[in-house]
Amino acid sequence: METTDNIRHYNVGNSDYSKHSIQPWDIWEAYDLNPWDADIVKRVLRRKKGENRKLDYEKIIHICKKRIEQIERGYTHASDKYKSKLDINALEGKS
Repeated sequence: METTDNIRHYNVGNSDYSKHSIQPWDIWEAYDLNPWDADIVKRVLRRKKGENRKLDYEKIIHICKKRIEQIERGYTHASDKYKSKLDINALEGKS
């Protein structure tokens, strides 16, 4: 693994994000994206040698279908479903 202090100057894996001035996480932070939208942005922007681009778009479609399913069930924010199932008192150490 790279040891440079500037994480923008290297990648972990085969992606080419560090070659660009704007990286996916810049967009995630600027737009405060939920994990589903962030994953879609990442897949649109990435280029990996030897990987079929069609597969990226098939994954995007799959992610979109799942997100649409959530929205149709009333989960307008990606984490709504999970928040409702968590025991907040247990997380805070209360009995």
